[in-house]
Amino acid sequence: MKENVASTNYINSHELQKELVKLRETYLEEVEYFVKENKTPHMSKRDEKKIREKAERESKGTVSDELGMMFIKIATNLSNKNNFKNYTFKEDMIGRGIMFLCMYAKNFNYKKKNANAFAYVSQICYNGFIQYIKKEKKYSEAKDDIIKKNMEVTELEKWEQENNE
Repeated sequence: MKENVASTNYINSHELQKELVKLRETYLEEVEYFVKENKTPHMSKRDEKKIREKAERESKGTVSDELGMMFIKIATNLSNKNNFKNYTFKEDMIGRGIMFLCMYAKNFNYKKKNANAFAYVSQICYNGFIQYIKKEKKYSEAKDDIIKKNMEVTELEKWEQENNE
């Protein structure tokens, strides 16, 4: 009896690859449909290329429930690794990783000889985490600068001592 993907922590890489292939194929079908609907008989190659680019920007592909659950598990488990473990904004980071997966998973090239779906998806999520951490660090530094400017000297010294400990 086949177990539901959502009920286990284990993600079968073959199932992940099958779901990514389905996502890629539906995405390509959407692009072709859009191009077919907007193409005219006497259109130049340049205009056709512009329509295809617009279709690629606007077509999303549909993430199935099973693939969505896999994305959630991958993002959650990746956030528990040592390099992401102690951040206070972990849930937001997971959300950013899932958002990146939904945006970029459709670009998986399953026709490559050594296509590794799990590595591809993990790297997308990792990059989402890193971008979110950089953004939060920038906001945190700006917030600290504002606090420093508005504090009295004695309060500033106390605050710096607390941060250095």
